[in-house]
Amino acid sequence: MACHSGGTLELFVDPVPARAPLTVHGDSPVARALCDLAPRVGFAVSAPELDPEAFPATSAHAKAWVVVATQGRGDLPALEAALAGSPRCIWFVASARKAGVLKDALLASGHAPARVAAIVAPAGTPIGARTPEEIALSVLAAVVAARRETTAPADLTPTTARADDIHTLTTSGA
Repeated sequence: MACHSGGTLELFVDPVPARAPLTVHGDSPVARALCDLAPRVGFAVSAPELDPEAFPATSAHAKAWVVVATQGRGDLPALEAALAGSPRCIWFVASARKAGVLKDALLASGHAPARVAAIVAPAGTPIGARTPEEIALSVLAAVVAARRETTAPADLTPTTARADDIHTLTTSGA
C-alpha cells in the first residue's frame, strides 16, 4: 500500500479462527484431561459437571461436538443431555458392551434410533491409549478429524483394535 509521503505500509494479517465448541460430560480423569487438552487445539470447552469458572458453558445452539466421559457415574443422564443438544457427533468413552446396553436404554426411553446409532463408542482413535491423558488424546484426535471432515464420524470407531487395548481405564465399570 502506498503512502502519500512516498513510504510504504505493510500489513500482516494473522487470522484467528473461531474456537469450535466442545461439550464434555463427566467428572472422570478422562473428562478432566480432555478439558485441559482441547483448548490447546482450538476448542472452546463447556463442561457442565466441572467447575463452571474453569469451563464456562457455551451457547445452547453451539454444541457441535460432545464427548461423554462419565466413567460409570451418570452415564445415561449424560447421554440424554448430549442427545438433547442436537450435536453433530457424540463420542462415548466406554466399552462397546456398556455402550450397547445404554443405547438400548436410550431407545427404550423413546430417543430416535438414528440419533442413538450415531453415538460413537468406544470413542477415540486406536493408539493403544492407557492413561487418562492418552485416552483424552485419542478421543480428541477423533473429534479433530470429524471437525476437519477428514473422515465421517461413524468411521471413527476403532475397528482394528480391541476396545480394552484403547480404553483400559474406562472398561472397568462396564
